[in-house]
Amino acid sequence: MPPPLSVMKKKIENIEILGSWFNNQQDNEYNPLHDHATYFSGVIYLKIPEYLPSRKSKNGHLDGSILFVQNESNIITCSTISISPRVGDIFLFPSTLKHMVYPFRTVNGKGIRRSLSFNLDSVKDYDILEAQVNYHKQNMKKEEIERNIKYIKKC
Repeated sequence: MPPPLSVMKKKIENIEILGSWFNNQQDNEYNPLHDHATYFSGVIYLKIPEYLPSRKSKNGHLDGSILFVQNESNIITCSTISISPRVGDIFLFPSTLKHMVYPFRTVNGKGIRRSLSFNLDSVKDYDILEAQVNYHKQNMKKEEIERNIKYIKKC
């Protein structure tokens, strides 16, 4: 087995998906800038409608793109990266990396962008697991939970 990456402060073992949820977004909906409380997070894009042309592309941030924001930039690095996802794209990133998804528009105004997001963590770190569970209990509304359950049953 190869040694852990030297840039990692801690060897991470026994990674498991702690939680996952579907995002079903319609025209003009977005996810604001946020981060998570685990080691890694990810998103898989399942459905992307055909977008109207972007209203503006300030700094390359197009309608419907996902934006990752790090805390520092300098003369040779940029503090943000914006990616226009395609169906089947999977992004895996440190949970502390702030990210957001820009709104989009479609011709008929009834487009749906669907993705599956998830958090990964080491099962050895029970404090983080407990914090993650409590975070979702506090922040997920009852109707969101019921909507996710109905959607999963349809699949």
